Amino acid sequence: MKKEKITMSIIIGLMFMALTALIFVQFRTIGGADISALELMRADELRTEIALLRTRHEEVGTRITETNELIAEYEYLINSGAEASELFRKGTYSFKRFGAEELM
Repeated sequence: MKKEKITMSIIIGLMFMALTALIFVQFRTIGGADISALELMRADELRTEIALLRTRHEEVGTRITETNELIAEYEYLINSGAEASELFRKGTYSFKRFGAEELM
């Protein structure tokens, strides 16, 4: 009877060790999967952010070009002796066009 108890204790001990090792492996697998999912999500978010930045960059480039053209036009009007009312009219138009009235 004593030999049976020792055998049973060894079998239960081995089963306990196997179960513990299996649980440990599962926790490591879950931990690794969560990190990869987060990295993939971050990569997708970065791609989206890059696309938005490219769009903003193009918009800013367009606005800079328009502003430079407007400055050149103002310089021409000033040098040609245009009236102040014409400059004011063009100035308020460009002010509204660039959405600057939201700043006030």
